[in-house]
Amino acid sequence: MALFNKKKQEVPQEPKQEPKTDTVGKINLSLRPDEIDLLRECMKRTEDYYRGLLLLKQDWNAEKNEAAIAVIKVKLNMIDRLQEKTLYDGQSEYYRKLQ
Repeated sequence: MALFNKKKQEVPQEPKQEPKTDTVGKINLSLRPDEIDLLRECMKRTEDYYRGLLLLKQDWNAEKNEAAIAVIKVKLNMIDRLQEKTLYDGQSEYYRKLQ
């Protein structure tokens, strides 16, 4: 019964890299270009959703929706600033223009 008594050989695994934080509390991530492009595409869709919502709230009871409009504008500003950070050398024109 030597076949069943063999111990499984453990395959050495690379240690997982934890996101590093610097002194200001920012997280440094290393993303591949395709992951950055996907992130950019998701941000564009989110931005389009918020822009549509903003137009709707401004056209319909703008006085009552003043707080919601302010929050939406802040979120759009945050997305715009984040999109600027997702540009890299060699990125296709399609993804560069997604802003």
